[in-house]
Amino acid sequence: MSYSQVVDLLNDLLEVHYHAENTYKKGIEHVDDETLKSFFVVKAAEKASMVNELTDIIIRLNGTPLKVGLPSQTASKIWSDVLLFFKGNSKVAIIEECKKAEKIVLNQYEEVLKHSSITDFNREILVGQHREIEEGIASSFTM
Repeated sequence: MSYSQVVDLLNDLLEVHYHAENTYKKGIEHVDDETLKSFFVVKAAEKASMVNELTDIIIRLNGTPLKVGLPSQTASKIWSDVLLFFKGNSKVAIIEECKKAEKIVLNQYEEVLKHSSITDFNREILVGQHREIEEGIASSFTM
């Protein structure tokens, strides 16, 4: 796999995190529950951090990081279902929808990590992000 193909895979992850960050920020604006708002603040900050790390990797690979823009169908589909739950649904339903979206993101990481052309240093960062998402699903999604 070429560097440009690796950059494309990383940009796909970057796009999903941009969209997730924006979705969590919208959640802050649309929910009344303070616990849920706090949860969304933490998740948005987590996604922003991952965006920065992915951007750094892409730049180190001499690639051009994706800028915030219109999400692809994939990113849109993952997080649009979450947006639908912000109004009129219980906290549990909203959290479950977020959890489902995060599990899809985990699957994307697993696909990217299958590629042997990702260097050890970059792989370590991606594995760390994967672990952070996985731990978040196991702990922070229980309210």
